[in-house]
Amino acid sequence: MDFNKKNILTVTVIFLQLSCELPKTKNNVVVHYKKITANRELPQGVTINGLKQGLWIDYDTLGHFRSSVSFLNGIENGEFRIFGEFGKLVQKVDIQEGKYNGRFENYGENGKIYAMGNYKNNKKIGDWLYYDDNGVLTEQEKWDNGKMLSKKVFKK
Repeated sequence: MDFNKKNILTVTVIFLQLSCELPKTKNNVVVHYKKITANRELPQGVTINGLKQGLWIDYDTLGHFRSSVSFLNGIENGEFRIFGEFGKLVQKVDIQEGKYNGRFENYGENGKIYAMGNYKNNKKIGDWLYYDDNGVLTEQEKWDNGKMLSKKVFKK
């Protein structure tokens, strides 16, 4: 290749690189993985410009699904779920702007509801109900702004 053709090719490549450059406000998108074994990685979630976005999943050391929660601009938003052995739902709670806000449910090993209530700004509110393994109501608590107002224990 002669000198002129080489210069034209070099200038063309530089021009193409400069014209294809992203603007300075580009999004830095990274997909994160959790290493389970030397040969196995599972997707956990995505960050955009360093902030968690969308659904994030956590796994135990064997790669079993353990929890999930959604993020918006690095802050938890949505339903947070925790799973036990064999993928059984153990707990779920609504989160808004990083705080418990809304329904809370806890499940026993048998899959039946064990406890349920509501949160507002990370504080218990309203009626909280607790059940035994047979699904029978055992306790009822009344809460206001994180303070227990009353508690009833039911006999079997």
